[in-house]
Amino acid sequence: MGWQVFGAACRHGLCFDTQVVAVGDGAFGLKETLEEQFAHLQYVLDKPHLRHHFFETAEVLGYSDSFGAGWVKKHIDKIAEGKVGRVLAELNGLLSTLEPPPDDEPHPENTPWGRLNRLIKHLERFYNCVDYDAFEDNNWPIGSGEVESAHRYVPQARLKLAGACWREENLNPMCALRVMRANGWWDDFWAWLQGKPQSRAA
Repeated sequence: MGWQVFGAACRHGLCFDTQVVAVGDGAFGLKETLEEQFAHLQYVLDKPHLRHHFFETAEVLGYSDSFGAGWVKKHIDKIAEGKVGRVLAELNGLLSTLEPPPDDEPHPENTPWGRLNRLIKHLERFYNCVDYDAFEDNNWPIGSGEVESAHRYVPQARLKLAGACWREENLNPMCALRVMRANGWWDDFWAWLQGKPQSRAA
């Protein structure tokens, strides 16, 4: 997947010094795959995704709705200001007060210690990806909502028609056509296909 994205970027003017910004939800391996392909990549962890992580942790810790909301906001605000190290120190301090789950616990990640430890590891992995105030100062996106919305209106609106079913080999070509149309490349594509001179995309 990474090399395909890189190839598409090169075709649209990517050079060695190009600053690339990628927003993602923290899926395993995505950040690392993109870093292998792009020399100047800034991966941005989707802010609503991180906030959701904190709310889930607050719930497992047994915090009330009002206290949990305040606890989440306090930490997210500090992270946005570039104080992720301070937040990690506070979370590790809290972790030290909790009892680790026994070795025979079937779901240790659902215990207070396990859920908080999971959040800490997640934040450590994305330590350099959550400086949200600085990212916004650079006019960089800090959420993937625009992409997720496009996914709903570009491919899904065509592929999820009531009563429709698709052969697997037809899905990618249809998705490609929908993306070309959404990006304003429709006429250029058919002109190219018919062997006519291709106009420059806007």
